[in-house]
Amino acid sequence: MKPKKLLLSAVAAMSLATASMAQTLPSYVSTNGLVGYFGFDGNANDASGNNLHGTVNGATLTTDRNGQQNKAYYFNGSAGIYNTNTTLRQVIDGNKPFSIGFWFNRDNSGNYPSFSLQSKVLFSFDGDNTYPYKRLRVEINQPTSTTTEISIGKTNNVTSCNGELLYRTSSFVQPNTWHYLFVSYDGANMEMYLDNTLLTQVVQGNANMPCSMGGPDNYTKGFTLGNHYQNNLVPFSGKLDDIAVYSRVLTQAERTALYTSGISVPSYVPTNGLVGWWPFNGNANDESGNSNNGTVNGATLTTDRSGNANKAYSFNGIDNFINVPNSSSIDIVGNQISI
Repeated sequence: MKPKKLLLSAVAAMSLATASMAQTLPSYVSTNGLVGYFGFDGNANDASGNNLHGTVNGATLTTDRNGQQNKAYYFNGSAGIYNTNTTLRQVIDGNKPFSIGFWFNRDNSGNYPSFSLQSKVLFSFDGDNTYPYKRLRVEINQPTSTTTEISIGKTNNVTSCNGELLYRTSSFVQPNTWHYLFVSYDGANMEMYLDNTLLTQVVQGNANMPCSMGGPDNYTKGFTLGNHYQNNLVPFSGKLDDIAVYSRVLTQAERTALYTSGISVPSYVPTNGLVGWWPFNGNANDESGNSNNGTVNGATLTTDRSGNANKAYSFNGIDNFINVPNSSSIDIVGNQISI
């Protein structure tokens, strides 16, 4: 009987170890068309149920946007999380529609002016140097001390196409601050949302990107976070978290759920009737879940009442302001309002 007890103990230990490595898919994440979801709950495992687990190379676990330990990964400028699974890589094949959303927090490494020469890779589908090259990548760049640009490139070097689309963000993407980036492709046109706001200021390229990514699978190695398979791009420096990869274009409600469900309104803020909450966490975004984001005009980030940097705005008393566009959620109806 003794060997049986030992065997049972070993099985129990294995079961506990497996459970500890398992990833839980948040309820707000739609499973329709979900190919991979990486919540970084202590590891780089896929929580979609497809078991497309990532391989960590140099990235280290760190705190997420809610201050929870070991719930995000930090990339030091040379690290990466790699996934060579064909199922995940084939998301970009041909002119298939797809959506990719994730949280990022860039650090101070390479700030302007050096950052202007270093577009840093947030993620990439990249290959070896075998023709035809099949690549898709998203990079972030700081061309001046007050502007940020985000680019997406899609190319196969076979047919003529608009290979790179460069957006300038409406407000400066502050370092050491969490932001949500969402990219979708419907088979012909790209869209990019920063903190659930559609980017419209195009610096280069065209949103119409008909370039097909077709070709043998061995020409593209896989999906990479924070890095790439080539040596001609600069890896990301900062944190990444909650990466969702879909084989379809998400609806507005689904996209908004990924963004708003990842934001925590402090417990002291009543949510009943809340239509806007602007904590100025490095930007003028509304974190109530209603996406009433503000556009900063001249005001500059400063320390708040607790001495935290970039947590409040300074106005010059002349022409500085923050504008929040009109929306149905902030229309004053009736005679009750609290500010």
